[in-house]
Amino acid sequence: MTRKPAMDDPAILLQRMEGLTVALSTPLCDDGTLDVAGLERLIELVLDGDATCLFALGWAGEGPLLSDETRADVMRETCRIARGRVPVMIGVSEQSLERSLPLADAARQAGADLVLSTPPYSYEVPEHLLVDYFRDIAARSGMPLVIYQNDELGKRLSFDTLQQLRQTPGIVGIKAYVPYLELQRYFYELHEPDRFVVFSGDEYQYSAALLLGVRYFTLGGPGNFCPAYCTSIYRRASEGQWDEVRDMQRRLAEFCDAVYAPGQSAYAAIKATLHCMGICSSHISSPHFPISDDGQEQIRKVLQNYGDIMNGRSRDREFQGGGKHDLGMHKRPKAARRLTT
Repeated sequence: MTRKPAMDDPAILLQRMEGLTVALSTPLCDDGTLDVAGLERLIELVLDGDATCLFALGWAGEGPLLSDETRADVMRETCRIARGRVPVMIGVSEQSLERSLPLADAARQAGADLVLSTPPYSYEVPEHLLVDYFRDIAARSGMPLVIYQNDELGKRLSFDTLQQLRQTPGIVGIKAYVPYLELQRYFYELHEPDRFVVFSGDEYQYSAALLLGVRYFTLGGPGNFCPAYCTSIYRRASEGQWDEVRDMQRRLAEFCDAVYAPGQSAYAAIKATLHCMGICSSHISSPHFPISDDGQEQIRKVLQNYGDIMNGRSRDREFQGGGKHDLGMHKRPKAARRLTT
């Protein structure tokens, strides 16, 4: 299944992606191979929550930790399950062109619409070589490329470098996991509708970014387990219901704090949450470690206490917990609290 990526005119692709891109967790079997049935359950949940794009093999998806074989399986199965209903973006972050270009080619062959990459982060690399690196990925892969500015990596692209890359054919946006004031500058000075867009990647800045005018978001944790609630916040912002947006954002932040608290990493907490929901097992790649049974029980209680969020609607409907998919969601169209997607 190979589709021609929208390199000549990215406007249509970017218009389709406006809204919530979900940085998918990767359901795994105990031997580290892809849990295909779990991935299908997760993707259907996310699409029922009105996500506008699926992003596989990012940090929330354990992309850098998975074997090459499992990464290839994730690309192929994500595109197969999506069936063109929304665009699919694949993470190809690696340490060299020799590693990233084969991933981008595999993404294209699988049927993905675009790719995303951080800078290489194992070595200190001069900025002008990073410009060449991203330009080479865009030109040689034949895939629209989103740059990932992720402060947790310890490798940051300067604003001048981003200005240069913004003018590069084939580079269509930046995912910004950065402090709010920097996000504001990115949006004001880099964002150009239908050509180069700025994605916000922090659930704790969701409402603030909406108020700023950002309309592209990539969410990991809450995107995976309460996508309908996240898109509900987006719709209310579009309708100018800012009091509701403020209240829903406050509750979302409280919920994320509570879900992430039991684990040493937010990524393990996401897996444990999906396990409690009956989506997949809690298995996660090393060096992460699954949350204990006590921690999972704590998360289960959080899901019960935040039934309104889990159902993507007002507080009058509570999460019942226990079995697979008894949330009703499939029927609906620092420390651990910081999550890189």
